[in-house]
Amino acid sequence: MDGRPDDLSKLRKNGVPVVGEDIVRNMIERFQKDVARRRAEKIRFFFRAVGMHIRKRRKTLKLTQEELAQGICSNTYVSKMETNSIAVNEESLHLVMERMDMEYSLEMNVDEQIRLFDRALDCYLKGDYEGIARVNYEVRNVEFAILTDLCRMIGDIVDGEPNNIERTSDNLSRYLDSMDHYTFGVFMFFAAAGMIAVGRPADAIEILEELETTEYAYAKLTPMIEYLKAVGYGRTERYGKAYDALRVAEAAFARTQNYRRIAELGVYRLEFEVAQGCAIPETESQGLALLLDSAFADRYRLLRAVGGIDPLGETDKIAPDSRLYAAACFVRGRHFLARSDRDGYRKCLETLRQTKTPSARLDFAGWLEALGDGDAVVYKDFLIAEVLPYAEETTNLALMRRATDTIAAVLMKRKRYKDALQYKYRLDRFVRKMSKTTGEAVPETEPEEEPDRDSVPE
Repeated sequence: MDGRPDDLSKLRKNGVPVVGEDIVRNMIERFQKDVARRRAEKIRFFFRAVGMHIRKRRKTLKLTQEELAQGICSNTYVSKMETNSIAVNEESLHLVMERMDMEYSLEMNVDEQIRLFDRALDCYLKGDYEGIARVNYEVRNVEFAILTDLCRMIGDIVDGEPNNIERTSDNLSRYLDSMDHYTFGVFMFFAAAGMIAVGRPADAIEILEELETTEYAYAKLTPMIEYLKAVGYGRTERYGKAYDALRVAEAAFARTQNYRRIAELGVYRLEFEVAQGCAIPETESQGLALLLDSAFADRYRLLRAVGGIDPLGETDKIAPDSRLYAAACFVRGRHFLARSDRDGYRKCLETLRQTKTPSARLDFAGWLEALGDGDAVVYKDFLIAEVLPYAEETTNLALMRRATDTIAAVLMKRKRYKDALQYKYRLDRFVRKMSKTTGEAVPETEPEEEPDRDSVPE
């Protein structure tokens, strides 16, 4: 007898006790009760986020807390409800909403919030950016709800919107004390992804390393945790750890056949190689390019151009509506200058002057013009005023190194040795701060006066 359902039925009919059946049934019932209990706790937690809506509606109707609470609950309860100080009772919430003619919208529909959040998380883990955009469209009219705000945060991370990421992170961090374990772990994960997106990789690594010491680093998140660690370590020049994380992430994605994320890791690998001055393979990986979405594909082409592989051909593939179009025009113009092609350079400069790229935080037209002017001092001043602050803001250590080397070379040529060393010290301090490493102390003094603007005799 193998314990098939028919066999068990015969045993029961004949009064033969089935060993362990009651134990198993009791265990299943306990599981069901605990699942229901945990879900009820989760729902109560998410109802805490509606306080802002209650308060806003009450103010609009010019009701006092006492008037709103009359016959439903105490005014103290309303006060705590509005400040999200308690887990809201669903019945009381419905009565309060009914009194103020509030609709039971998506903000209050926890089941729908959970469904949308699960979709957004799965899309992010897979690299399905179109799916993330669809979810964000569905939550576009929601003013504030914890799960839908997390959905929006995912979209902002993909779009690289620093102000939105920081604002949403701040809002959500106010609910840490009552988040369930799963939501807490996912929020830590997305907070780290947000730090990568806003150019703070050292902070991202700190969050991820802390997350890994907890029980909240769920297996579902592990491949993307390694992915983010690879980016964070690479952008803080800890390349050994970066390549280790790359290999772990690639293996994990290979097991789930997540080829898009593997392709993206290939772009980051190329980024690290360009930053280190490594030789770049001349043959383009067609398979990699086909798997990438347009934003990553443009980044791949730009990195190849910066690495010296067919700068004109690669940048020509970047469309005018791309976030990287201005950077691509700059690389083309620089290439024309290197070949003494002034006509090509002027065309690129004119294109940059006419290009309006909202996401461009650096004046590429001014940079190319300063480079083409041929005056080393003018170029040095531009690097100090524009490029170094941009490199620090975006934690672009490779750019910061190149700019610092150029500035120091100009200053050394003009026999301003102390000023040249100060910029080297500044770079060293910044790198050690980003990589969280220790090293020999460097002088903390800055030049007594602004060194870069002074006119020094030849």
